Parts: sequence; C-alpha cells; structure tokens
Amino acid sequence: MSSDLVFVYGTLKRGQRNHHFLAAAEYLGTAFTEPKYRIIDCGPYPALLEHPPEEPLAIAGEVYRVDGATLAELDQLEDEGRLYRRAVIEVLMIDGGACSQDPQTLQVWTYFWSGAPAAFPLVPGSTWREAVLSPPTPRGRAANADDE
Repeated sequence: MSSDLVFVYGTLKRGQRNHHFLAAAEYLGTAFTEPKYRIIDCGPYPALLEHPPEEPLAIAGEVYRVDGATLAELDQLEDEGRLYRRAVIEVLMIDGGACSQDPQTLQVWTYFWSGAPAAFPLVPGSTWREAVLSPPTPRGRAANADDE
C-alpha cells in the first residue's frame, strides 16, 4: 500500500474550497473507484459511503501524492476517527489520451463517512460538485427559477 497516495472526491478537488490543503501535493490525475460506493450530499461537502443503501457506483475523483504532514492535516480536516474514517481502497487511473490509454490500479487512502447514511440524500451520479451560485440578474439579485 502506498501510504502517500490519497483519493479525493469533494471539497479537496481542484477548484473546490479546500483544495489549498493539497497545494504542495503532486496531482497524479483523475481516477475512479470500483463500483462499490455512493456519495451523500451533506450540503457544503460530500461524504463517501462504504456500504450504500442503494445501487453502488464507481466514484470519480482525483489522486494526489502527499507527504506525512499533509496526510496528518487531511486527517484533522476530515475529523478522522469521528466524522470520517480513513481507509485503503483501489482506484483505476487512466493516463494518456483516447488513443494511448494506460490503465493503472492504485492503492490509495480515502475518507469514508462514519455517520448515519440516511441522514443526507444520495448524490444521483458518480461526481460531487459544490453548488455554484447563480449570477446576479440585471435587477441585482440572484436568478431564481421561481421568477420565471
């Protein structure tokens, strides 16, 4: 097991609000889990379920090479041992373009939700993204479907 590889699927991904924790880490690429898991939407962040209540999916995320200090910071951020549990999983990463794909199976750390899975709704697909606020309308307030 490469203890220095971590799979992230939510707020730690590029462009998300907690990505700064991985600023010094080496980005290795996009990866997918085996079709065993689901993500729940906890509002401002997602959580990975190890034993989903509905049909499992392959979850999309990113893989990073991290040092011990960064892994310790991630454990603190994720409240490892209480809110989340860090565990080893396998992911499939594909290097190269459409014509030169080289699949690689990696052993990585990831964080599973420790709480009750029914407390939050399941994400319908394999990818979680934070909600993007609607741009303001010409009247200076956020666009709302109810206004139409």
